[in-house]
Amino acid sequence: MKKLISIVLAVLLISALFGCAAKDSVNGSYDMAPGAPSGGGSKDEADDSYEEGGLKPTTPSGTTNPADTARKRIQYVTVDLETLEFENTVGALKTRTETVGGYIESSRETGRSLYGTGTRQAQLVLRIPTDKLETFEGGIDELGSVLSRYTTTDDVTDKYFDAEARLASLETQRDRYMELLEKADDMEYIIRLTDALTDVIYQIELYTGTLNKYDSLIEYSTVTVNVSEVAELSRAESPTASFGEKIKNAFIGSIDAFVDMCETLTIGLAAALPFLILPAAAVIIIVVVVRRRAKKRRREYAAMMAAQQNGGTETK
Repeated sequence: MKKLISIVLAVLLISALFGCAAKDSVNGSYDMAPGAPSGGGSKDEADDSYEEGGLKPTTPSGTTNPADTARKRIQYVTVDLETLEFENTVGALKTRTETVGGYIESSRETGRSLYGTGTRQAQLVLRIPTDKLETFEGGIDELGSVLSRYTTTDDVTDKYFDAEARLASLETQRDRYMELLEKADDMEYIIRLTDALTDVIYQIELYTGTLNKYDSLIEYSTVTVNVSEVAELSRAESPTASFGEKIKNAFIGSIDAFVDMCETLTIGLAAALPFLILPAAAVIIIVVVVRRRAKKRRREYAAMMAAQQNGGTETK
């Protein structure tokens, strides 16, 4: 019988690892199959242990965290900046990330060179150690003109410790089920315990994964940097600017916009010129041909009229 139990445990652990007994969600509480296990041998001892040992999982409610426990916070930072040196700025961001012990979660670049058909843009999603976040943010101003900076904090303290408490409870249940399986000698009872243990192991994996994810997000803040390549950095107007300064900035801005428009029109005309030459040449050729034919017809008509007049004179 012990050999049979060992085989059952081995199969149980393998199936749990590969998620064969996965449930749709973690409910936080578990009830064994209806009816107490029945059989012979040490069943009575196991039943007493089950009923009196409090094996039925209970959902922790109103859990209070120790007063000296640090809060569990996840930080997200979004920075928008402009730069005149796109490649240098993007490279410096990547280097700075590695310097503080972080890593690049994702990187995306779009557009073409500033002197091509458009400007380039990049989005870097960086994972920065939380204790180095302030140092990392302090150096971003040196890499370009910061247009905006937005920080959000998600406090997951209650969720974290609730998951931790549930995990501890599930681990206790797992150990107790293992003890009962070692003592059980009734096949029906072994199957019931195996099903219960499989479900508990799966829930342990879920809560362990949740805590690992929380730990990663807490230890490494997520910083999203949007980089835009520009020909000229935007002017930042001071909130305390006087009325005269605002008028001056507005006038300068309108002049710059007019100049940019003229440059854009000139560049557009130069780009469209090759496509205008051929149609223009075709139009000129058609006009010349039409005029020549018209002149020829006028000459022929004039000659015909002169011939008619000469004929009439001779008759007379």
